[in-house]
Amino acid sequence: MNEQQTNDDCACEGASSRCRRWLGRLALLTVALLLLLCSAEIAFRILGWRPLTDVEFDPVFGRRFVPGKVGVTTIESFVVSRINSHGFRDREYSFEKPPGVFRIVVLGDSFVEALQVPLEKSFHKLLEARLNAAAGARRFEVISFGMSGNGTGQELLYYRHWALRFKPDLTLVGIYWQNDIVDNSKELCALIGNWMERPFFEWRDGRLVLDNSHIELQHRLEAERADRRTTLLHRLWTKWVRRYSYFLDFMFMQAWYARNVWQEWWGGINNEPAFRRFYDVCLPETPPEWQWAWDLTEHILAQLRDECTETHSPLAVFEVTLAAQLYDDYRNRLYKSCPELRRYDWEKPGRLLQAMMDRLRVPYLPMSAAFKADFRQTGQYAHGHVLGPVGHWNEHGHDLAARQIERFLRENNLISKPTQP
Repeated sequence: MNEQQTNDDCACEGASSRCRRWLGRLALLTVALLLLLCSAEIAFRILGWRPLTDVEFDPVFGRRFVPGKVGVTTIESFVVSRINSHGFRDREYSFEKPPGVFRIVVLGDSFVEALQVPLEKSFHKLLEARLNAAAGARRFEVISFGMSGNGTGQELLYYRHWALRFKPDLTLVGIYWQNDIVDNSKELCALIGNWMERPFFEWRDGRLVLDNSHIELQHRLEAERADRRTTLLHRLWTKWVRRYSYFLDFMFMQAWYARNVWQEWWGGINNEPAFRRFYDVCLPETPPEWQWAWDLTEHILAQLRDECTETHSPLAVFEVTLAAQLYDDYRNRLYKSCPELRRYDWEKPGRLLQAMMDRLRVPYLPMSAAFKADFRQTGQYAHGHVLGPVGHWNEHGHDLAARQIERFLRENNLISKPTQP
């Protein structure tokens, strides 16, 4: 009996000893992880590496960057960016134009915003440098008003409320037809599930009418989010951890991007109707809702052209290229996951845009042919960064765009007129 009890005591003691050892190891691992997290957080704060996600609701435009913010772009590439005091990703420019300076304002979406490359490597800063290198006594300033998700309607508002205050001599608009046509149509945005908390224009009784119902929608969504019951863990994560931790916010954005890329390329997301609809602008036939969106885009550009003419800052438009339009290997990946795309006409939007600019008598630069020729010659992708030709222009794409736009401006005598005071 005593021997059995002794054996049991020894077994309990051994189990207790093993438990203490595992608890000690767990405590040591926890302390090590906390020290690692603290070190990473300190390093990220010193370097200023926080994802540049600080956008705020704006009743006029839908959303804008918070002025003065500094952060890193972690989607597609790793770039440190600074938002200027006006809320745009560009250098500081004064409203007052220095004597003898020819100012060009550039309106567009995320391709003009150019968060995927260093600012000095963006096409508008390269264009500014190229123009100044050959300008002699005249100086040029090229100012970007790009904002991710903008449609042509919002760009008209940016011209009225922001770009015009800088007294431009020329206005450039970049049109990325894969989503700009969608972004102009409230109906298509609702159909695809796109961002709706933005102003839209409508064509009524022969004139453009601004629809500001997004303000009421934003207030309603904020009220719904406030009333929604969420777990303590969710509130802790969204209201404290992501808001105040540079490192964890950075890791969250990396995980989010990796998940999206995995789903798009290997998870079959291209078979989802919502994804395919982003390419429906290339359908051989033009459904009525798409024709309405194209017509609305033309009305908006006509209005912008007229306002630019009245303010002595003539309008010119350039095409922003689409990766699926340029690269066979990219299209083949799309076809593999979504065979329906094989019948799509990738050149159709470019033809429609050219015809629109001819009707509007607006100088227009189609760039897809030059980008294709460059790829055949150099073998370098102009789109994408680490995952092949996916997404926005890389540094090579921005350099190519700057060279094409400079040639276009000179050939059309768009920068030869005297500057306006």
